[in-house]
Amino acid sequence: MPEVHHSRKPKDEDFLETHDGLLCRVLGYLHPPDGYIAYPHYARDPGAEVASGVKGSYRKLPQRFNAQGIAGTIRYLEQHYPHYVVDDPVQGVRLPRVLRRCVRRYLCPEHRLAALLQRPRDPLEALVRTLTVTLADAAGVATSALGVTGSILAGLHDPETSDIDLVCYGREATRRLKSVLASHRLPDLDPVEDERLAHWVWELVHDFPVDDAAARYLVGRRWNCGRVGGRFFSIWAARADDEITEAYGTRWYRPLGFACVRAVVEDASDAVFLPAVYRVRLVAVTEGPHVPVDQVVSYDMRFVDAFDEGTPIDAGGQLEAVSDGTYRLVVGSEALAGRDYLRPAD
Repeated sequence: MPEVHHSRKPKDEDFLETHDGLLCRVLGYLHPPDGYIAYPHYARDPGAEVASGVKGSYRKLPQRFNAQGIAGTIRYLEQHYPHYVVDDPVQGVRLPRVLRRCVRRYLCPEHRLAALLQRPRDPLEALVRTLTVTLADAAGVATSALGVTGSILAGLHDPETSDIDLVCYGREATRRLKSVLASHRLPDLDPVEDERLAHWVWELVHDFPVDDAAARYLVGRRWNCGRVGGRFFSIWAARADDEITEAYGTRWYRPLGFACVRAVVEDASDAVFLPAVYRVRLVAVTEGPHVPVDQVVSYDMRFVDAFDEGTPIDAGGQLEAVSDGTYRLVVGSEALAGRDYLRPAD
């Protein structure tokens, strides 16, 4: 049975392949000792060639990685792979869990990138190598602080059309990369095209109760993407091992229903990761139980690193009681898809 390398903890943006043909993306850092919380990204088509890595034998799901897409994925699992769905006793919600004994391969982004840097096998992999070296040199970080995820990690990419999805490990390496990319001083990198930016704004307005101005603000905060060689790329932050401080089961979370708050961000140092954690000073509870919320947590990628310290925000989502006596508000839950939100306060 494949295991994560003994010196490495499971991380967001890792992938795993099950014995029955699912390629799953690992979500977050709270994983039960007998398995992983992981959403299927690709499923093998019935009757297709069974060899791992054969691109034509897989289809992608969900098409959109948001609360609605995740809900659809869980329904898909309940219908076809019910043994991968569990009522998680720690997080208090229904989640996809892959037991360790069901894992055929565990795929680490940094291992895949290291191999690709040594010997790229197609033009897209060669472009990944160029981008990685360019970013690492400009930011002053080691290439070992980076990884490659998505279809390239899974070995299912199309050299002609696939995007590039990189991972950066640790707050400091991410801070350095952000400084370089936000400055727009790398001549070989181009900004995201206007059509894509407009579509992102449309998605936010369509998926959440936010207006056009708030959506444009949120899209304007996205420093972690661009184009290289005419290809779209994104960079996502993952915690380094020493930054994974909570073990599964040390705290538990229980939903208390929908709530809305107005707050001021006091600490955004953990907002670069997913889930994005904003430690806040509560200003007012505008709907729901009047309890002292001290965190706003987003499981939706679109709210990652969206606000700096001192920014007033409005948030609506699932109010949760934590076993240590604190309360948090969660955005991006399946139960409240379409009702929850996170936006700058008026």
